[in-house]
Amino acid sequence: MEIWDELKPEGSKQELYRRLSKMKPESSVLCVGHEPYLTQMINEVMGHQGASRIVLRKSGVARLSIRAFTPKVEGELRWLLTPRLLKRMS
Repeated sequence: MEIWDELKPEGSKQELYRRLSKMKPESSVLCVGHEPYLTQMINEVMGHQGASRIVLRKSGVARLSIRAFTPKVEGELRWLLTPRLLKRMS
């Protein structure tokens, strides 16, 4: 476990992407952070702008697959679990 300042609400998403890009492509990473930072990151990775937005609710979990970090971050949302669904699973 590591604490990264990039995941704080005032953190830099570009710096987070830089750090993640240095990991092996087959790596799996769990990022825990705050809103609206994580929702913004999900939408940025997916290339969504404007009205077409995914919203990560408080205590929600999302899985992203990132294909590229340069020239811009690019990837897809694999799944999104809402707090209600997670509660049903427990």
